[in-house]
Order: sequence, then structure tokens, then C-alpha cells
Amino acid sequence: MDFVPEIVIFNPHKKTWDGDLFLKRMVFRGNGELSMNHDPPNQAIRWTKGAVIDEAGQTASAYVIKNMNGNTFMFFEWKSGDYTNRHMRPYYYVLKKSSF
Repeated sequence: MDFVPEIVIFNPHKKTWDGDLFLKRMVFRGNGELSMNHDPPNQAIRWTKGAVIDEAGQTASAYVIKNMNGNTFMFFEWKSGDYTNRHMRPYYYVLKKSSF
């Protein structure tokens, strides 16, 4: 849905990020497996309660679930090279819960 520098900036009625979003979908499976976009699960990326662990990138990214206006949103820290190499604060991907 969006990519924001801070969670409090998110407005479900107005997109903040002007460009295309890289992360469009995350599927959390019951055994810690995680798929991003439409890729199969990556064994180096696992999820636990409140965090996504990326063994290859050596990061742990927190996520927060919030209910707003009857919808469920996940705010996921995006620890890209800006974070790991340039020591910048991570932005947050905002994804809306859906069922399929």
C-alpha cells in the first residue's frame, strides 16, 4: 500500500510514496516460513512474533500490526542497504491484510 518514514505518517486514504513499491505482498506461514511478493519461501528469511529474521542480510526487522477504520495493516521495517551500509533509519512498508 505505502512506504513511509514513520508509522505515524501513514494515512490509509492518501499514498505517501510516489514511486513503484518493491514489496507488494508477504505471506506468513504457520511454521515460520515467509514468502515475499510471489516468490517461494526463502529458507534464509523466517518470521517470529514481531520480527522477520534475515540470516543472509543479518537483520531483524520488526513489524507492527494496527487496526484502523476496520482494516488491519502491517508496518514492516525495511532494512535495505540504506540501513545496513549508510546507517540510516529504516522506512516502513505498509501492507493491508487480505485473505485469499
